[in-house]
Amino acid sequence: MASVETTKLGDKGTIVLPQAVRELLGAKKGSVIAFVITDDERVEVRTLEAATIAALDEIGAALKEKGITPEQWMKEGRAIRRKLIKEMYDIDADIAATDAKTLH
Repeated sequence: MASVETTKLGDKGTIVLPQAVRELLGAKKGSVIAFVITDDERVEVRTLEAATIAALDEIGAALKEKGITPEQWMKEGRAIRRKLIKEMYDIDADIAATDAKTLH
């Protein structure tokens, strides 16, 4: 059976998550909490880590549905990053990566 936990909205929009919610989320002091607004305008509360994993799972499922392998999208992502680095900083990303490796 579902339970309802309540809290009051404080000054500056602050809230304190009820203990039961913190325990369910596995949230501790310093945890980053994500409020995910769904397409049907519901709000889901998750830790940022859980929200990130869920988003990556959704992206992976969408790419798989389109027949795109993880290797393909990683390769495309690298190409896009190289292009952006060149456009934004006028740096050849391959040379920058080689220079960074020699610094370590």
